[in-house]
Amino acid sequence: MTFLMKAKAYNGGLVIVNMDMLGKNERLVGATIFNRLFCLEDETQWSPGKLGVDKDGHMTILLEYRITAREWYHFTNFVQLGFTEHFIVAYSPGLETSAVAAYKKLFLRSLDRFYFEGIPAKFGPIPALDEFYESIKKIEEEKNKVNQNPITPGQDEGLLFNWDVCMGHMTHTMNERNKNLDDEYKWGFASYKNGNYYWRQKKKHIVNR
Repeated sequence: MTFLMKAKAYNGGLVIVNMDMLGKNERLVGATIFNRLFCLEDETQWSPGKLGVDKDGHMTILLEYRITAREWYHFTNFVQLGFTEHFIVAYSPGLETSAVAAYKKLFLRSLDRFYFEGIPAKFGPIPALDEFYESIKKIEEEKNKVNQNPITPGQDEGLLFNWDVCMGHMTHTMNERNKNLDDEYKWGFASYKNGNYYWRQKKKHIVNR
């Protein structure tokens, strides 16, 4: 029989706490503080001994640590599935368009708040959850890296170069343009696509004084 309890959340609502699911879950391995506070491991001198409840038999630990029902939902989702809804919204196929970019940022900010202000911060460290959060940050770092060697204007997301496109019989004009330029800022051939030759020139960065 599954051991279920109700707990008072910080926002005044009640949430279900599946003690069997928490006690047997591999994603809580190494979560020493959480396991002790929820009496999921053998009692030690630092264990609370028993879970605090109110007159109605509802656990009070979430209320005491200011954990909302939403935060508990995020946490139990991770414990059961290995990821949170933040990951689903931010990285599901079809959600990479500019129209949902702002929506995605909101969910990533929500993940930051959950990680730094919610259960991971108050009951952590929780190694599996720490690893999940770091994996999200690595994905974002890779996606935000500026391509230092773009070969078409579309790849130049960092706006590092000036670009020009010409037909093959016009490439000699680039040699004329380079006559009075320093080597660092000369036009150079970047790529060929669909009959067009792409040329690029490194931009000069103006330093404000």
